[in-house]
Amino acid sequence: SEGAGVEIEEQDSVNKEKTKREQRSEAMVET
Repeated sequence: SEGAGVEIEEQDSVNKEKTKREQRSEAMVET
C-alpha cells in the first residue's frame, strides 16, 4: 500500500541521519 512506501521513505531518511552522525563522530575520533 502507499502507507508502507511512506514508512520506508521515513526509515530511509532516519538511516541517512544516523549514517551522517556516525561519520561525524568517527571523524571526531580520528582528529
